[in-house]
Amino acid sequence: MLQKQVRDRIQALRNDKRSGAADLTLGVIEIFQDYLRATRVREKTEVLQDLRELCKAVMFAQVSMSSIKNTCIDVLSTLTKYRDGDNLQNVRHELERKLSKISSQIGKAPSRIASHLSKIIPDDARIITLSYSSTVTSVLRELKGRGKVFEVIVLESRPMLEGRRTATELVRARIPTTLIADAAFGEYSKVVDLAVVGADTIFYDGSIVNKIGTLPMAICCKEARKPFYVLAHSSKLNFELPRSFVPQVEKPTELLKTSPRGLLVKNIYFELTPPKYLTAIITEAGV
Repeated sequence: MLQKQVRDRIQALRNDKRSGAADLTLGVIEIFQDYLRATRVREKTEVLQDLRELCKAVMFAQVSMSSIKNTCIDVLSTLTKYRDGDNLQNVRHELERKLSKISSQIGKAPSRIASHLSKIIPDDARIITLSYSSTVTSVLRELKGRGKVFEVIVLESRPMLEGRRTATELVRARIPTTLIADAAFGEYSKVVDLAVVGADTIFYDGSIVNKIGTLPMAICCKEARKPFYVLAHSSKLNFELPRSFVPQVEKPTELLKTSPRGLLVKNIYFELTPPKYLTAIITEAGV
C-alpha cells in the first residue's frame, strides 16, 4: 500500500488546476523517482505492486494529460519486462534510466520547438495565447533570448486565471505583454499575427485537447486568416481517436460560490479542437 506521503502528493497533483502538462508530468516523474529512492530495502513483489498502484492513481489524477498517461505506460511496460528473473536492483535501475530520459527530453523540448517556430513567425509579430503552458512560456523566452522581437497578448483564462501567471512570467522575461479578458479575443483576433497554445493531448487525427477557450480562439483565427500553432512535446501524442475524449467537469463553485436553487452550473476545463482549425503542430521533432 502506498505511504501517506505519496498519496498526499498524488492528491496535490489531482488538485493542481494551474500548472501546465509538462510541469505536471515532471512532477509525476519526481514522485516515481522519490519512491524508488525510498525503497532500497523492500521486497521486489511489494515494490512492483506499489508501482502498479502508483501508476493507476497518477493516471486518474489528471485524465486529460496524455504525457502523464504515457509516462505511466513506460513504467508499466518496464515492470512487465522485468517481472520475472530480475532482481529489484535491475528493475529500479531501468526505471530510473527511463524516467531520467523522459525528464531530459521534456526539458530540452522548448529550445528545439523555438528553433522551428523562429523560422515561421515574422519580425515584430503580435502573438496571442491563453491559459498557462510551461512549454509556450519557455519557447517565447527562448525566442526573446535569440533576439526575436515580438509582443504577446494573453487571455486571462477563467475560471482559474492561469493566464495571469503566463503574463507575469513573460513580463519578467522583458517581453512586452498585454493581459485581456477571454471574451475580448474576437476583437484582438483582428490585430494579432498568429496564435500559439499548448496541448494536453494530441490525438491520432491531429485533434488536440487543451484548456477551454482554445476552440473559439482557433475558430476566430481561422475566420481572420491568422495562423494557429500548437506547441507541445511529443509525449503528448495519443495514438487513439478523439472519440475517447470526455470533457473534464470540475467544481461548480469555481464559477459561482453560491447559486440559486434550480441553476445548473457546469465548469468544464478542457475541450477538443479539431485539426481543421489548426495551422500546424510543432514538437521538438519539427513542424
